[in-house]
Amino acid sequence: MAPSTQSIDRDVKGPLYARAAIPTYWLIDIPARTVEVYTEPGEHGYARCTRHGADATLPCPLDGVRDIDLAALLAGVNV
Repeated sequence: MAPSTQSIDRDVKGPLYARAAIPTYWLIDIPARTVEVYTEPGEHGYARCTRHGADATLPCPLDGVRDIDLAALLAGVNV
């Protein structure tokens, strides 16, 4: 997520996706070098958010897709 769109991505798009019952919503926060994983969508937004640092490996929610190494994902990305 670009620093200029953080509030829109988090405060506008997230609740819209939750109301549409999208089961998982990921935000890549480049300045913080974290990934926020939102789950448990509902009428008022996502009930759960977990933050993962650049040293984490996240299981991909898609069947047959390898886990995601966040260090590799963020390598070479500068703000």
